[in-house]
Amino acid sequence: MNKVLLVVCVAAIVAIGSAEHWAVLVAGSDGFWNYRHQADICHAYQILVKNGFKPENIITFAKDDVPNDPSNPYKGTLFNKPDPKGKGWNVNDGCNKDYTGKNVKPSYFLNVLKGDEKAMKNIGTGKVLKSGPEDQVFIYFSDHGAPGLIAFPDEYLYANQLLPVLNYMNQNNMYKKLVFYLEACESGSMFVQLPTNINIYAVSAANPTESSWAFYCDDDIINGKTIGSCLGDEFSIQWLEDSDNQDIFKETLDTQFQHVRNWTLQSHVMQWGDTTWTNEVVGNYQGNSDINMTRSLRTSYPKRERPQGKAVDSRDVKLHYLMKRHMRLNTLETEVELRDELKERQYFTNLFNSIKSQFSLSQEEVDTLEEVINYACYERAINSINRNCRKISDYGLKYLRIVAAACNKYDTEDHVENYIVNQFCPVPELSLIHI
Repeated sequence: MNKVLLVVCVAAIVAIGSAEHWAVLVAGSDGFWNYRHQADICHAYQILVKNGFKPENIITFAKDDVPNDPSNPYKGTLFNKPDPKGKGWNVNDGCNKDYTGKNVKPSYFLNVLKGDEKAMKNIGTGKVLKSGPEDQVFIYFSDHGAPGLIAFPDEYLYANQLLPVLNYMNQNNMYKKLVFYLEACESGSMFVQLPTNINIYAVSAANPTESSWAFYCDDDIINGKTIGSCLGDEFSIQWLEDSDNQDIFKETLDTQFQHVRNWTLQSHVMQWGDTTWTNEVVGNYQGNSDINMTRSLRTSYPKRERPQGKAVDSRDVKLHYLMKRHMRLNTLETEVELRDELKERQYFTNLFNSIKSQFSLSQEEVDTLEEVINYACYERAINSINRNCRKISDYGLKYLRIVAAACNKYDTEDHVENYIVNQFCPVPELSLIHI
């Protein structure tokens, strides 16, 4: 009997010793007005490494266009927090990126999650998850979203594509427990159907019907210079700075959630999936609790206070960026850029209001939609708009709940798509808007 107990104990120790910590970080946007997403994920990268993560176990997606964008006053840098009189913290320093440029796409992200090395051969660094049944996995995504989808630079990832991959990971023993933080508008809609019995705990920046918000938007100053773009996102800043300032090897997942929910004022932060083990410490997923003694230890932690900063609806960030840019530079080029953005916003408002009217959708049907039911119709209609009308802008994504409501109401796949293409695209250009 004693021998059996000894074998069991040895096996348990070996299992604990062999457990690994893995992370996948994704910034899904491009453009200098979306500066904050790449700053968010590089800040997350720094937190993981500081707290004992092996860099080789972190897989990062970022277009990587922002650090050296001509508009960046500090070339090669990313800042996620203002420092008006100091040099700030360049979170891009040492932030390794595995998939950049055109390699930031949904199919590659899903291949990485599935651990499909063959599919990712000769693409970026080729790194994929190699996690096993005793490993902890952390996923963090920051970009734009809409009902049932999150955006990548040129494509979308739909909830009905993501959830089967998460189930695949569970069925193939690719983790012991998995934590997923999602920063995007209407991000809750991605997790409405997330099972509660596959050891995945998810947190969304917003509920299924609302925007998430950018942060540090008018206080985007580093060492006396204005960056010219929002530095972070409200939900992301709350959890990132919480992890910076607290002992994550003592703070629990639920405590961090409570802090972040209370400090995120513009949207409703929500929990999804399996919440029965949120008493585990944050450091199990944002660090390596097995080797955390190697980090710089502090004997005390300051009382956590909510960061103060200017917030802007994510749908309006590009307009906010262009208005500030025009006020700062006041050139013909900046005036034209601003006019074009105003025209494009009006274009999408007209287009989607016409679709709403055609399908006799009430405002209540649109506003209360929490879940996409007919994904086949939804995806086809969105592809048709991008192909035949105009690529849907960050602002235009706010209206996709109209398309989702039409598809939920009329379940024939091509009915909605054909109406959009034949009746509404292209929408006549507007006359020049004076500002």
